This record gives sequence, structure tokens and C-alpha cells, in this order.
Amino acid sequence: MREKNLPVLCAYGLHKGNIHALRDTIKELGGLGVQFLRVAPISEDGEALGMSEQILSTEEFYDAIIDYIPQYIADGVPMRANLMGVFEGINATEYKISMAKAPEDANIDRKCVCGQVRNSIHIDFNGFVMPCPMMGYNDAGKKHFSIIFDKPLKELLNEGAYMDFIDTRLGDYFKANPQCAACEYKNRCSSGCRANAMANNGDGDLLGVDKATCTFFKGGYYDRVLELGEKLNLKHVGA
Repeated sequence: MREKNLPVLCAYGLHKGNIHALRDTIKELGGLGVQFLRVAPISEDGEALGMSEQILSTEEFYDAIIDYIPQYIADGVPMRANLMGVFEGINATEYKISMAKAPEDANIDRKCVCGQVRNSIHIDFNGFVMPCPMMGYNDAGKKHFSIIFDKPLKELLNEGAYMDFIDTRLGDYFKANPQCAACEYKNRCSSGCRANAMANNGDGDLLGVDKATCTFFKGGYYDRVLELGEKLNLKHVGA
């Protein structure tokens, strides 16, 4: 694909059985010409059903990524990589923390709970039209959305659950979750990831709390990444 000048992006599902190979894998993929890699922990769905003993806890995943960051920089940033929002290497001198979405002094109530889904759409192999692939990992997520064979795409994109969700604002989220509205990390978090919250809580609640993002900020991981960035003489870009 690279010989034909096609862009190549990859995803790496991290678990206890392959965590030791993260560094070598990223170096290998970078050497092959892969331009972007997304690393995320696996969840016990799909092909990972029955692999509960291999699932990383939220803390284990964050710790593994923070341990890897110095290796990523030492290897010359083999490619641009988004390490599940914890760290995204832009180049050899700059990085951003995708999980941090807005500065603390911003007015975010009119921002959408997920801005990314306003620019993309996911249709799975069964025809479910969803804001993103992660929302279709379980039946709890799919219950909100329709199948393209039952209703034309034009209608799905103009009315109904799909449009209601992508137009949901953070103000709506904070009304449903007053504890988040009062949190010191309210702006940085900006409700976290809706798909993560729905999948991890298992209830399909589109306005549920993303506990993994809570752990990232309240557990001190955000500050640890900033401190590590300074130690590695990297410039932090973004919120």
C-alpha cells in the first residue's frame, strides 16, 4: 500500500498478552511506513470474549502508556501515534493529550458532547447507522440507532436518535450529572467519551459517566503526563 502511495493507519488492541511487544510493534510498523497508529485497551467483546484474564484495568493501561512514552521518544517517534488519548506524539518535540478537551476558563456548555461524530459516520456490517464504531460494540449501544435498510440514510441524518445525539450539548450532560458539573476537571474532561461510558457501564446510557476519564484526571495521570513531557523537553500542545 505504501509503495502505491496509499495512506496507512493501524490500530493496536493492548492486553496483558501483548503489552510487552508494544515498543517493538510500533518500531516495526513505523519502519514499514505506517503513518498513524491508535493504541487502545481491548474490552471483552467480539473476538475478545472469554479473555477476561487478559483485560487490563484502567490504571494498568495508563501506567503502561506512561512507561512507554520515554521509549517512544527515544526511538525517534516512529510514527504519529494516539495512545488512547493519554498521549499523542505529533513529532519529535510536540505532543498533545487528546483526553484534555478544553481550558479551565472556557465556557463549554454549548459545545457538543462529541464533536468528532459531527464530521463522520459509521455503518456496521448489519446496517446500523451509528456515530462511531465503539457505540456498536454491544446491544446496549445499538438500541439507540436504526438500520439503514429500514429507513433511508437521508432521513436518519435529519431526524431521530442519531441527530438527537450528535446535537446533544455539554450543558445537557451536566444537568444529567451534577457531580460532573461541580468537578474541578469539568472543562478538561468535557464528559469524556460517550462510547466508552456506554460500553463500560453496560447500560447504554448516552449521558452516563465515563469512569475511565474520571480516573485519568482525578487519579493524577493527567499531571503525570504533563510532568513527563517537561522531563523529556516536549512541548505540550492543546488544553
